[in-house]
Amino acid sequence: MKKIKYPISTASLLLCVIVLIGVRLNYPPKNILTYDTFGYYIHLPARHIYHDPMIQNFEWVTEINQKYNNTPTFYQFSEGINGQKVIRFNRGISYLLAPGFYAGHVWAKLSGAPQDGFSKPYQQAIWIWGMIFNLLGFYLIKKILLRYFNDLTTAITLVVILLISNLYFFYGYGNDIPHVYLFTLNAALIWFSIRWHHHFKIWDAALIGFTLGIIAITRMSEILIVFIPLLWGVKNKESLHSQLRLFCNKWQHIVFAVIAGIIPILSQIIYWKQASGQFVYHVYTDPGSTLDLMNPRFFYTLLSFRKGWLIYVPVMIFALWGIYKAFRRKEEWAWAVLVYIALNFYVISSFSSLLSYGWRAFLQSYAALVLPMGIFIQWMLSRKPLAIAGWCIILAILGVINIFQAWQINMGIIDGSRMTMKYYVSVFMKKHPPENAKKYLLVQRSVTGRENLEKTDNYFNHVLKFYDFETPNPNLKSHIDSIVSFSGKYCLRLDSTIEYTPGLECSYGDISNGKYAWIRISARVYPTQQLEDASVSLVTHAIRNKQTYKYSARKITDTIFHVQPNQWNYVWHDYMTPEPISAEDGIKSYIWNRSKYPVFIDDIRIEVFEPIL
Repeated sequence: MKKIKYPISTASLLLCVIVLIGVRLNYPPKNILTYDTFGYYIHLPARHIYHDPMIQNFEWVTEINQKYNNTPTFYQFSEGINGQKVIRFNRGISYLLAPGFYAGHVWAKLSGAPQDGFSKPYQQAIWIWGMIFNLLGFYLIKKILLRYFNDLTTAITLVVILLISNLYFFYGYGNDIPHVYLFTLNAALIWFSIRWHHHFKIWDAALIGFTLGIIAITRMSEILIVFIPLLWGVKNKESLHSQLRLFCNKWQHIVFAVIAGIIPILSQIIYWKQASGQFVYHVYTDPGSTLDLMNPRFFYTLLSFRKGWLIYVPVMIFALWGIYKAFRRKEEWAWAVLVYIALNFYVISSFSSLLSYGWRAFLQSYAALVLPMGIFIQWMLSRKPLAIAGWCIILAILGVINIFQAWQINMGIIDGSRMTMKYYVSVFMKKHPPENAKKYLLVQRSVTGRENLEKTDNYFNHVLKFYDFETPNPNLKSHIDSIVSFSGKYCLRLDSTIEYTPGLECSYGDISNGKYAWIRISARVYPTQQLEDASVSLVTHAIRNKQTYKYSARKITDTIFHVQPNQWNYVWHDYMTPEPISAEDGIKSYIWNRSKYPVFIDDIRIEVFEPIL
C-alpha cells in the first residue's frame, strides 16, 4: 500500500468531515430551497424549466411558493422595467448550484416526481451537492496549510477552524447560504494565488481571474479578496516594488486574468440591463440591510451579545494574534491577509443587517484566517509540555461551548437576531431556558411582512393625530361631506380626484426616543359599492435621506376586516418602526385612495405605542 504522505492532517480532516456530515444527516433541512437560497437558486429553474429568466410571468413563482412554502414574502424580488421582476440575489451562487440542479432534474424524471425545479429530488440533490462543494473547500485549506506548516500543526488548525468556529454551525446545521460557498471559492483563490506566485503559469492566472469574477457576482463586497493575489509575497517596500515589476513582466498573465474575470461579471451585467434597464442595479437601498460606510460599528460587530463575532467565536482571537505574529516573522502572506481582513472587517461593520448567529459574514474570510491561526497553533506547540496541555484544555473548552451553542441555536434556545447579554447568560450551557428568560430577548419582529400589535399591556400609548373633519380645512373643502358621517356632522369623501387623506408626517424623534415604537392608524370607512382588490390602503413608512424604506400597506379589503359596502366599517393597520432607526428619520402614515368610486372616511386616528421600560 502507498504510504499516506500527511497522515495526521489527513486523519484530522477525515474526522472533521465525518462529524460535520454526521450532523447534517441527523439534522437535514426540511426544504433547503427557502428564503435567501430561494433567491439565489431561482435563476436556474427560471431559465431552464420555465424559460422565463426575466420573470415576466410571476404567476409560476407564486404557484411554486404556494406549493412548497419557500418564502413568507417575496423579498427576493424588486420591480424592474415593464412591470417584470428583478431577482435581487446575484447569479454567482446559481452557477455553483447548477450541478445539483441538473442532477435533481434527472432524478425527478427517473423517480416520477414533478420536474418543476423545487420537488424533493431537486432539494435533495442541491443538499448533497452543497456538501460535496463545501468539502472541496476543506480539502483546499488543508493543502494551503501544508505549504507553510507541518503535518501536526495543519491537523490541529483544521480542527480549530472546522469544529471550534461558527463554520461548524453553518455547515452542520445551517442552510446552504452563500457564505459557506464563498469559503470554498476563497480557498480556491488563495490556492491559485500561491501556485501562480511560485510557478508563474498562465492558467493559474486565468483561474485567479475567473474565481474572482464568480466571487464578485456572488457577493459584491467580497471582491476585496483581490488583495490576496495582488499582495501575496509583499513583505516590505522593496518586495512591493518587486511585485509591481513582476506584474509588468507578466502582463500577458494579467490580461488573461482580467478577461477570465470579466466573463462571469458580464453575465450579471447583461441580466441587470435586461431586467432593470440599468447596467448596475443596486437593490439594497433599505437602511435595514444596506452598506453605510460612514457609520461602521466596530465594537458592536466584535463584542455585542446580539451577534458579536468574538462573543460567539472567541477562538478567532488567536487568529488575530497570529496576524501580528506573522508580521514579526515576515511571512510572505502577512500583508495580503492583513489588508483583506482589515478591509473586510470595515465593510462588515458598515452593513446595517442585524440578523445571523455570530456574524456569518466572517465565514468566508476563514479561508484566509487559517494561516494566522496556523501561526498560533505552531507557536502553541513550541511551548513547554505543561503550557501545551493548558492551551489544549482551553481549545477543548471552546470546542465544547461552540458545539453546544450550535445545538442551542438549532433548537431555538439561542436566537439568531434577538440576543442580549442577560439572555445569553441565563441560557449559557443549558438545555432548557429558565422560566421567563425570553423576556430578556429583544423584541420579536415579523418575518412575513404582516405586523399586529396584539398585547398592549407593556406599552404606553397616546394619540398623535385625530381627524374627525369637524374643523374646516381649506385644502379639503370640496371633499368634506355631511351625508353619511360616522360621528359629528362631517366626514371626508375620497374619490378619483383625491389620492391621500391627511395623516402623520414627522421625525421619529418627535414621537419616541426608544429603539422602536408601534404606529397604529385606524379609521371608519364607508364604501359606496364593492371595492376592487387594491383600491384603498392604510399606509405607514419610514424615510431616510428622502428615500422611503420599510413601506407597509394594508388594504381595507383585507379579509380580516370584512368590509361591507354602504355601511361604516372599522379598519386599522399596525406598523413597527424599522431597525435601525434614528431620531432624524421621518415617519409618514395616511390612507391612500386608488378607487374611482366614492369612499367616505371618518375618525382617522394615529397612535404611538412605546414600550414601558
